[in-house]
Amino acid sequence: MTALSFYAALLDQMDLALEHLDKGGVHDARFALMLTDNAVELAIHRLATEKHAHLKSWHHLEEAYPHKLELAEAVGQSFVSIRRRPRHL
Repeated sequence: MTALSFYAALLDQMDLALEHLDKGGVHDARFALMLTDNAVELAIHRLATEKHAHLKSWHHLEEAYPHKLELAEAVGQSFVSIRRRPRHL
């Protein structure tokens, strides 16, 4: 699947979520939230996978990359292990 078709599918999913949200029902809103959550998780995973591949291609970039742990967790098969960390300003 090309990147363009992948992101087009995510946009279709977000459009479906909006359609359900417009219906106004509680169950439709819950389904819209699940669709949105899924789309965001898929997008994050795809972006992390692309970043991981880029860093593996350029070892000097990988050594200096400050978010290695978060990237490794995002590339994994589950987002369950991602912990909230305080942001550094």
